[in-house]
Amino acid sequence: AHRLVDEAVVLAERGDTAAALERLERASRLAPTMADAHYRRGMLLARQAGTGLGDMGKRRAAEAALEKAIRYEQGNPAYYLELGRLRLKGGVMRLDAGRLFNRALKAAEERGDPVVAADVEAELGDISYRRYAAVGHRRLLTGDAWRFDPAEALSNPHYAKDFLDQRTSKIPDAGELDLRQAEARYRAGAAADPAHDACNAGLLGIMYDGKRYEEFLEQAHRFVRAAPQSARAHLFMGLGLWQVGRAAEAARAFDRGLTLLPPAERDHVTDLAVILRRTEAERYEALTAAQRAEFNRIYWLANDPLKLTAENEYLLEHLARVAYTDLRFSAPDLRLRGWDTDRGVIYLRYSPPPLMAKFAP
Repeated sequence: AHRLVDEAVVLAERGDTAAALERLERASRLAPTMADAHYRRGMLLARQAGTGLGDMGKRRAAEAALEKAIRYEQGNPAYYLELGRLRLKGGVMRLDAGRLFNRALKAAEERGDPVVAADVEAELGDISYRRYAAVGHRRLLTGDAWRFDPAEALSNPHYAKDFLDQRTSKIPDAGELDLRQAEARYRAGAAADPAHDACNAGLLGIMYDGKRYEEFLEQAHRFVRAAPQSARAHLFMGLGLWQVGRAAEAARAFDRGLTLLPPAERDHVTDLAVILRRTEAERYEALTAAQRAEFNRIYWLANDPLKLTAENEYLLEHLARVAYTDLRFSAPDLRLRGWDTDRGVIYLRYSPPPLMAKFAP
């Protein structure tokens, strides 16, 4: 059974989930009380399952396997953590996720496991941040306003700003308590494991959006020191340095971050199709890799606003936007990078929004 579990781990790392699950099912039959076999099977099923009705059977099978793992080895924080993550996908069962995460955190602290403790703090921070995101920047309609007219907004470039200025009022401090709780969780996770990716990203995102740039740089320095081979750490450092006007240092940080990215992601980041007009983007995407690299060189050379400086300010601004989309819009559990999301593409193409507003349904 142990050999089968070891084989399953290798197969899962190679991406062969079906074969890994087959090995784990055999291991569970051979050793019904082996908690690790049930846990790994439940984890693989849980990460395959989505949130829709079509995945309900897979979620139930994952839940049964994880509950067996907990029954046969109580007190393992990883088991509570994975079951909590699964519950987040399950409708009303989401309410139970927080309880499971708290049990996982207590177990991790009792075992002295800072890595799992940081994982749990990241999940708890995400729960609080999602609550904040639902109500942050909330506004009320005032006067005779009853709806926003998107057709008018498209035809009149002043409509959106005038509508928000004249027909809405901001709700002060909406969601601030949840935001503070999220920050406390991310900070605790980063303290437990200074190299923890999700905790650092969550904490840095809150600092950046709050325009707390000096704090952002201090935390980014800690992240880079703890995880010097993390591409994200260097990209986030470049974002902070560019924001405070330290262009030369930002350029070095971005260069380091790009070097550390896997080749496929680096090619995606340097792809200019996202900021070109549609017809130009179509021609660009038809180029060979060598032609595209030469196009990139000429494009940024032609779009250098200050020829007397060593850095290309427009290129650095673009890379800063790339780093921000990665910081704010990435979903690692879905293998989705921020620059690939709709929000990320809009941010890269059109720059940060001058104002954010949300309304109740």
